[in-house]
Amino acid sequence: MAELTTTQLLQQALAHHQAGMTAEAERLYCQVLARDPFCAEAFHLYGILLDQGAQHGAAIELLRRAVTADPQAVRFRISLGAALTGQGQFEEAAGVLRQALGLEPQHPGIYNNLGNIYRQQGRLVEAEAAFRSALLADPTFADAHFNLGLLLAAAEGGSDGEKLVAAVECFRKVTELQPQVYDAWRQLEGVLGRQGKWAAAAEVYRRAVAQNPKWEEAREDLERALVLAGEVHYPGDNSAQHAQPPPPCPTGHGTLELAGALLDVDALPEALAACRQAMAAEPGAAELYVMLGTILARCGQLDEAEAACRQALECVGGGNAAAAYRALAGVQREQGQLDAALASLRAAVAVPPKGEGATQFYSSLLYLLIFHPGFDAEQLLREHLVWAEACAAPLAKEIRPYQNDRQPGRRLRIGYVSPDFSSHVLSFIMLPLLRHHDHKEFEVVCYASVPRPDAMTQRIRACADLWRDISGVTDAQVAELIRQDRIDILVDLTLHMRSNRLLVFARKSAPVQVTYCGYPGTTGLATIDYRLTDPYLDPEPAGGGDEAIYTERSMRLPHTFWCYEPLSDEPAVNELPATTAGYVTFGSLNNFSKINPELLRLWARVLKAVPNSHLLLLAGAGSQRQRTRDLLAAEGVEAAPERVEFLGRQSQPDYLRAYHRVDIALDPVPYNGHTTSMDALWMGVPVVTLVGRTVVGRAGLSQLRNLGLPELVTRTPEQYVQIAAGLAADLELLQTLRASLRERMRRSPLMDGPGFARGVESAYRAMWRRWCGA
Repeated sequence: MAELTTTQLLQQALAHHQAGMTAEAERLYCQVLARDPFCAEAFHLYGILLDQGAQHGAAIELLRRAVTADPQAVRFRISLGAALTGQGQFEEAAGVLRQALGLEPQHPGIYNNLGNIYRQQGRLVEAEAAFRSALLADPTFADAHFNLGLLLAAAEGGSDGEKLVAAVECFRKVTELQPQVYDAWRQLEGVLGRQGKWAAAAEVYRRAVAQNPKWEEAREDLERALVLAGEVHYPGDNSAQHAQPPPPCPTGHGTLELAGALLDVDALPEALAACRQAMAAEPGAAELYVMLGTILARCGQLDEAEAACRQALECVGGGNAAAAYRALAGVQREQGQLDAALASLRAAVAVPPKGEGATQFYSSLLYLLIFHPGFDAEQLLREHLVWAEACAAPLAKEIRPYQNDRQPGRRLRIGYVSPDFSSHVLSFIMLPLLRHHDHKEFEVVCYASVPRPDAMTQRIRACADLWRDISGVTDAQVAELIRQDRIDILVDLTLHMRSNRLLVFARKSAPVQVTYCGYPGTTGLATIDYRLTDPYLDPEPAGGGDEAIYTERSMRLPHTFWCYEPLSDEPAVNELPATTAGYVTFGSLNNFSKINPELLRLWARVLKAVPNSHLLLLAGAGSQRQRTRDLLAAEGVEAAPERVEFLGRQSQPDYLRAYHRVDIALDPVPYNGHTTSMDALWMGVPVVTLVGRTVVGRAGLSQLRNLGLPELVTRTPEQYVQIAAGLAADLELLQTLRASLRERMRRSPLMDGPGFARGVESAYRAMWRRWCGA
């Protein structure tokens, strides 16, 4: 048989490459280069093969050789630019692509790639210009329309801004050019929804369903959009005009699913109406009462929610009552009835559903325990270890060796996992870190399970190098995706809060795993290596190490666990309210879950020490308000009904404006205010804190020390009452603090975004070096 020519060998290598036979393809590419050491095409294809196999350094070197061998080949420079971009070498990548433009000035793909580089560097004006140049070169280039739409949608501005309007047109164009790409339809609907154009958003999904009737996801999205647009009406919903009658619903199952979807996007009146229709179709179904109780609780109707959950328990009878107990516990926690909530959750855990979903029941129990004054750090750890043994330990068999490059100083891929990349309090804490990450040193990948993306989602997405939507994806699938993405350090942002993905971390899908942000504490997982904290939340133990209370190793950031970034200066700080009210108002605008009888007795002492003082609390309507007044009255607070006032559910601006009525904030214990306290300080309201026995009870200590206000930190209940009463007696000092706290916040580590990011990155680098053995 005649020996294959070099050209035939190269064709055979490419065929193996395209078939996924990488080892054989690599052998043949090497044979070609042994015959012809200057074969530019072999360098090029071999470089692409190695880059696909994550051998990035060698791939880049081969692609450079391809460019040297044939400097006129534009596609070689495009491939080299892509490989350099993938490794965060943005400046060199941009230079290579600009050289390619010199050879082919009207190449739309080069402009598109340049736009993506500029976007990742934060050079948004240049990115927009590059995408527009791509479209001038080729008006039918769908990728450039899509990327320009993402850039415009993430830009600053209101819902009617010109950039948002232009983003709509970009996504519309993609749906025309590539109607099979569902993400374009979803992005278009999302931008229209941000503009409040729900009817137009619903029309988008109608078109998507018409394009491909088998798109189940599109049909579900259409159903939600029709309700939000007011085109589908459910009995009991009198809030909208109705363009057409509701579709027939012979059973409650489909409407129950719709109620859940509407609850996910906070469309509460619509969710409640859909749930009631489902109940009319299937009266006596326990899951419907659970849903009703959950929706009513979200609406702040806690007594009605409790009744619905108890009705669910009656309907369940002797069956699996776990879901009903869990829903009841959630209501009881919101009512401040922690003992009752604890009993309900222990009952739920005793009869959990089968499968991985059971972990969420255990997680609800663990999250409740950190609010309860009856548990110290050692007890909390024991409870977490019980969960880990039951839910996480069986997954250890799925842990496999890692292929990550063990170079200590290379660019690292950081993966962040969260269901809260939206207008959730945790996103406001994460945004400064994500905005200030050094993308030359760290590639940021976000794994988001967000039911309904919003403007905050777009802000966060603009900070990421890679965005992965993991909504509806199983934990096992997410873990495998993370392995394929070659994440070096994987960061949990939720701990045991709702919709956590701790079972992804139980599979150890990255060589280094960290927990941060949700709240300072432990996950109980042996597979999470580190937890981020600060010197005040977790002072260095005398014995060196705190493994007795955490399963993770503590990595202390230089100053603070939190970095605060309000999105504007509104609302402004007002004058001290006591000067016009004639009395001092204490306040705690924390979730009522943090309010317990022991704490109320402490606050009663404060109110008695400051005659005629008032107390403002955040609590939904219901019996918990009267229980609070009754307890304070029993503790000797005169005229308690007149001196205690409650606020219901508030929008973010109204919540901040509520601080206009507060002179002094009282920090709860054992679970201090976290973001809530920083909100108070931003609004000029000093916070008096009592250091607790667990890490969540040292938040006030950390924040006030970082502000240079240690005099507001107390160690005993007696000191707490004394400091609060002393502040109330000094209106001049209160006014000085009110006028200066916002600027003090700005100058403190609490708002130093770049410094905070450098501290976190330094911690990541130390973790990585330790894994590399350096």
